[in-house]
Amino acid sequence: MATNLPRAEVSSEQSGKPQPTRFVARQPIFDRTLRVIGYELLFRDGITNHFTASDVDAACRTTLDSSWLMGLDVLCAGALAFVNCTREALLAGYSTLLPPHATVVEILENVSPAPEIFSVCRDLKRAGYLIALDDFVPNDCREPLVQVVDMIKLELPATPRKDWRQLVDR
Repeated sequence: MATNLPRAEVSSEQSGKPQPTRFVARQPIFDRTLRVIGYELLFRDGITNHFTASDVDAACRTTLDSSWLMGLDVLCAGALAFVNCTREALLAGYSTLLPPHATVVEILENVSPAPEIFSVCRDLKRAGYLIALDDFVPNDCREPLVQVVDMIKLELPATPRKDWRQLVDR
């Protein structure tokens, strides 16, 4: 099946030099019955368990690269891999490094629903990827993308508790 997705290229260095240590954190994602359905793979640049990078695009590329090198079978043990994608990563097709049957492409909260993002989402879906909106809140600017995504991950801590039910029902 042909798609318009750009294909990210992977190059390997043959220098024989030791490669730097790579870090990826994973956060479980549960369904309504509290069964783990996947893991959100998160950038880490050391053993501390928090995001310290200033370049979100570089962090996204590094997480995708590390996930590819380590292998989703090792990182996710058969569950889905949820990978955060910036606008740059979506448009460049970086998520296509990972297999569609095991990957959920997460659209970050700062990605606006521009026509080219809709186009990438349609191409990803045709290629077999699932798509999620990450950190969705009431009056989210990505609301128009709801029609093309498969999952919406609600950001409940940023949502007043009184609005939870309405947001879930919607």
